[in-house]
Amino acid sequence: LGAGPGQFDHPVGVYVDPMGNVYVSDSLNHRVQKFTSAGNYVGQWGSQGAGPGQFNQPTGIYATATRVYVADGDNSRVQVFDQNGVFQFQFGSNGTGNGEFQYVWDVTLDSMGYIYVTDLTSRVQKFTPVGEFLASFGSPGAGNGQLDTAAGIVVDSNGNVAVVDSGNARVQIFKPQP
Repeated sequence: LGAGPGQFDHPVGVYVDPMGNVYVSDSLNHRVQKFTSAGNYVGQWGSQGAGPGQFNQPTGIYATATRVYVADGDNSRVQVFDQNGVFQFQFGSNGTGNGEFQYVWDVTLDSMGYIYVTDLTSRVQKFTPVGEFLASFGSPGAGNGQLDTAAGIVVDSNGNVAVVDSGNARVQIFKPQP
C-alpha cells in the first residue's frame, strides 16, 4: 500500500497488452501504472482531476498494441492513451443518455475495434473506434437481459459479449451487437 512507483492504493483493473506489458488502474492513487511481463516497473501516468489525462478513481483498463483504454469511474468517461501514456482522446460524460455514464466501470474492444463500456447502473454501451455512440443494451432489473451493477466485460472471438451482472450474482452472455 502506498503512492510510490510500483505501489498501489486500491488497484481495480489489470490488462496485459499483446507485447506482454502489464497495465494496472491504481484507483485511489488516480493513475495508471505500467510494468514488464516480469513485474518490473516501467512508468505511470495520471493524477487526480477532471482534465485530459487526469483521473477520478480509474477502474477497468484494456490495451492493444498501440492504445490503452481507461474507464475513468467518477469522471464518467473513457480516456484513451498511447502505450507511453500520452493522452489521445476521451469520450463520455455524466448522465443517463446515449454516450453518457453514471459510473464507468469497465471497457473492452471487439475484433473490429468497437468499444464496449459498462456503466455500473444497468447497461452496456457500444462505441466506434473513435468513441462515437452506436448502441446500448441492458436495463435495470433481474430478468434476462436486465442488469444490476454491470461490472466486468469481455467480447469473445465470435462477438458474444459477456457481462458481469454483479448485483444479480451472475454473468450474462449477449449475442453480437449490431
